[in-house]
Amino acid sequence: MTRTDKVLPIRDYGTVVYLGVGRGICAIAPLAKDLRNAGNRIVSILGANAESDLLWEQAIRLVSDEVIVSALDGSRGDPIPVGHPLFGRLSQGDVDLVVAIGPME
Repeated sequence: MTRTDKVLPIRDYGTVVYLGVGRGICAIAPLAKDLRNAGNRIVSILGANAESDLLWEQAIRLVSDEVIVSALDGSRGDPIPVGHPLFGRLSQGDVDLVVAIGPME
C-alpha cells in the first residue's frame, strides 16, 4: 500500500479529472502519478487568481495526459472559474472520476 492508497484506492477507473485550485494544485501530483501508472487517463484542470499562483504546473504536466489552465486575472488561459472546463468535460460523458482539491469558491 502506498501513501496515496489511503486517500483513494489506486486502480483503473478510466478517465480521471483532477480539479486543483491555488495551493491545492500541489496535492494532485502524487495521486495523479499513481493513478496514471494504474492505467487511467489523467485530465488536470488547474485554476488560480493569477499566473504566479499556478503552483506545480510543470509537475502536473508530467503526470497528466491533458492539462487545462485558468487564471482569473486573464494572465493564463481563459479567465473563467475552473468549474466551467470541468462541466465541459463532464458533458462529453467520458469522465469516470473527479477529484477536487483546493478552495472551491
